[in-house]
Amino acid sequence: MQDLLVDLDLAIAAAYKAGKIAEHYQENGFEELECKKTAGCPALTEADLEIDKYLHHTLLSQTPDYGWLSEEDSEDNIEGKERVWVVDPIDGTKCFIKQNGMFAVSIALLEHGVPVLGVVYNPMRNQMFYCLRGHGVFLNDQRMYTETQSLDDCSLIAPLGKKNKPYTQSLIQETAQFEEVGSVAYRLGLIAAGQADLTFVDHEISIWDIAAGAVMLEEQGFEIKNLDGSDVSYLPSEVNIPNGIVVCKENILEPVLDNLKSILD
Repeated sequence: MQDLLVDLDLAIAAAYKAGKIAEHYQENGFEELECKKTAGCPALTEADLEIDKYLHHTLLSQTPDYGWLSEEDSEDNIEGKERVWVVDPIDGTKCFIKQNGMFAVSIALLEHGVPVLGVVYNPMRNQMFYCLRGHGVFLNDQRMYTETQSLDDCSLIAPLGKKNKPYTQSLIQETAQFEEVGSVAYRLGLIAAGQADLTFVDHEISIWDIAAGAVMLEEQGFEIKNLDGSDVSYLPSEVNIPNGIVVCKENILEPVLDNLKSILD
């Protein structure tokens, strides 16, 4: 089994090429397809499938003993695998369709069910976030750092279209800044890079939405919890996270969860 630093270089190069494929479709048009009804899959395009096919070939050709779990690949290959690639070829397909620049390619590597490597690439904004556990978080090859903020100093980055929800409004009133971003993976990358402090997801998602960002966030000392405060599982056999997540530093976790508790009602 090869060194994880080699895997990181492979994932970064693959994400960059996948981003170029996405850019091509953004510039030249794409076909929307009928989407399978799975968590986190409200839309599907031919670009999703082409990028998925490219990543599958590129990653597994160099790591043939690794498993594979992807949003678009129904033939998951994870049984008995110590390491598993977890991929979302386009996280934020609705944003991709709207061409608002808020989607990302997401690649994670799990080792015994624990995220150890994460790459999130937004090609339209030229932002490559990456992390190998224990080696820091980087944005475009610059190491990034975060600060521990009180809630009233925090920057909230919320799901797109959720500004008027009561629980979002309650957090807006308690935090210093607010913006909306579509892709979950992209939001997690932004927070890990110190460009925001807090986010949440208020609906069912899957591990391919968050596994890459989770490596970065845990490296920076963030908490990633289910909305009831319990730990998130990244086991490939437990793909879906039923009610969503919250991401913030430990010192504000309790009041943030209290603001979001109505989601579970």
